[in-house]
Amino acid sequence: MTYRPFAKKDFVVRAGYGLYYNIFTGNRGASEVNVPTWTVYGQTFGTGTLQDWETVWAGTLAAPNSFDVYSPLVDIKPTRTAQWNVSVQTAMPLKTVLTVSYVGTRVPNEIAGIENNIPTVGFHADLQADRPYPRFGIVHTIANLGENWYHGLQTKAERRFDNGLAFTFSYSFSRTMADNLPDDEFSALLAYSPDSYNRHRAAFDFRHIQSATVVWEVPYGRSRRWGSSVNGVVNKILGGWQLSAYETAHSGQPLSIFNNNGNLGNGQQSRADLVGDPRISNPSKNAWFNTAAYAPAAQFTFGNSGVGDVEGPGFFQINSGLSKNFHVSENKYFQFRWETYNLFNNVNYIIRSGGSTLNVNDTANFGKIFEAESARTMQFGLRFLF
Repeated sequence: MTYRPFAKKDFVVRAGYGLYYNIFTGNRGASEVNVPTWTVYGQTFGTGTLQDWETVWAGTLAAPNSFDVYSPLVDIKPTRTAQWNVSVQTAMPLKTVLTVSYVGTRVPNEIAGIENNIPTVGFHADLQADRPYPRFGIVHTIANLGENWYHGLQTKAERRFDNGLAFTFSYSFSRTMADNLPDDEFSALLAYSPDSYNRHRAAFDFRHIQSATVVWEVPYGRSRRWGSSVNGVVNKILGGWQLSAYETAHSGQPLSIFNNNGNLGNGQQSRADLVGDPRISNPSKNAWFNTAAYAPAAQFTFGNSGVGDVEGPGFFQINSGLSKNFHVSENKYFQFRWETYNLFNNVNYIIRSGGSTLNVNDTANFGKIFEAESARTMQFGLRFLF
């Protein structure tokens, strides 16, 4: 829907709603959903066993206990996504258009995986024997278990290329939540975890996202503002340069603090316990959060900390480009390009989910950062167009 409420017609209101069926993408996950139940039986052996290959595999289906099963439930349904938006757009000075939008998304029957062959929480002398199906290993089922939703305020200012200049500026303030969903298609929900345990900020919930671009033709040379009467040699060297830049920034990713001590007793581990305020005034690579705010969860309990109690490092980077066309004739020319990535060599730290930085039991590395994005790089290019 589009509506112009004023006669001047430089102010536009738009709104829309859509309902879509999702295509389940990916590798292993898509295989699970799109084909009937399938099993995997694997054996590990080496030269030290001196075992003949003919005897590696079990003689009957009843003998092995390491079959892994991957299967959708029989009543699984295609996931549907509802999307809606309302935006206002108006003309601004400098031949610029400003758009402000509210955008929402909801997926009420998202597909998620869960392990159904995990022993109950508690002490087990023989984990394999205490599985609900002892003859099997993993029993990974896929069902319409989850839900996610997004609400965002998005703004964009744009000037299309005119008189040697074009630019865009965009910013979004948003929140993405997930319920009963793992971080990715290869993970599964933690068995026996309470419902509230799996309601959290989505792994891709970046609260603030901002970007800007600019393309500027340097106004020097023939047919330009300055130097329009310079001779041909000077024009070929100094005229016709174009400068471009792309800047992007976003706030940090929500992170969770976990144990690796198998505190649930069934071969799995929970998140840590939150016992204080994880925030500190000056986060650094040596102490990104208050490690004293966390403790290993008690045995046979699910930790009370949540996803997003700690927010990862933000990101800021500017890439630039400088280019010029050297014409041999009207339709034939060389193009020179000088491109720089991370122009100001900004250090963007990385904290990976599941790494030692977030492991409450790794006392030596807990809370410390060991990785960063790429440093500044440059590349030069020359090509001939005809």
